[in-house]
Amino acid sequence: MALERTASEKVYITACKKLAVLPISSFIKHLQLPNISLIHRCLGHLDVKAIAAALTVNVSVSKLNLSDNVMSSGGAKDLSEMLQDNYYITHLDISKNKIGDKGVSALATAVFQSHTLEHLNLASNNFSDLMAAQLARAVVRSPCLTYLNLNNNQLGDKACTALGYCLTENCSLISINLSWNCFQWQGATILADGVKNNVRLKTFDLSWNGIGDKGMAAFSSVLKVNRVLKHLNLMNNHIGDQGAQLLASALFENETLCTLHIGLNPMGTAGGHRVCTSILCNESTSLQEVDFQGIALDSNLLENLHLKHPGLRMTSHEI
Repeated sequence: MALERTASEKVYITACKKLAVLPISSFIKHLQLPNISLIHRCLGHLDVKAIAAALTVNVSVSKLNLSDNVMSSGGAKDLSEMLQDNYYITHLDISKNKIGDKGVSALATAVFQSHTLEHLNLASNNFSDLMAAQLARAVVRSPCLTYLNLNNNQLGDKACTALGYCLTENCSLISINLSWNCFQWQGATILADGVKNNVRLKTFDLSWNGIGDKGMAAFSSVLKVNRVLKHLNLMNNHIGDQGAQLLASALFENETLCTLHIGLNPMGTAGGHRVCTSILCNESTSLQEVDFQGIALDSNLLENLHLKHPGLRMTSHEI
């Protein structure tokens, strides 16, 4: 005897028939479970429209991963409308979907209206600085968003005024990923001011940008006064020896940072030595991991660091 279908299953089957799309059996099977992952499925707008219809009346699913599909802006709009009616979804990953400006604009509405959305991944979605700014203004008003990923969207300094304001004013964000974008030192300075004033942010990823020594100067200032930030990633940011000196000065004073990724920067052995010496001399450092990938460091210095701070993990090339 066949089991009676749930309300969300019935809505989904009906929507699939109406939209002339094939139902996804694994989606149906997981509608009563907390996690649904439909990645790499080539799901288009109509597929996502049917999924959104089902989730509008669903009370079980809390985490939805639709990464690496082809939903475009239409699918993002349908998910936005669903989120405004659904009070159970906390995690949404729609990275690598090319939703563009129209899709992000629609989602911005859901971000500030949702009282449950905590985790939002919009990496690799090909939207502009203007839409990033609109999203940032929505995040300011979000009461519960703790994680935001805007990785690999070719965002530039024009987005930074709104993003910096978001970092200053938002009271819920704990982690933000802005890696693999096009931020330069001017934008980095604005972002750093936002981080400096934030009282909750613990993880900040700005790796694979181009902030240079001037941008490092801004974040060195952050590390001297911020007592909340725990994890900072500035890998591959054109930070040279001058930037390393500024970082070393900040790390000598900082007592709260736990993880630092600073590898793949052209600071050279001399710059890396300055940073390590500063950590060595800081009796109160909380650093547990420092990544100097691609930077050669003196083996004797590394040994002294391990003796002084035995819990510290280092990644580097020894010389």
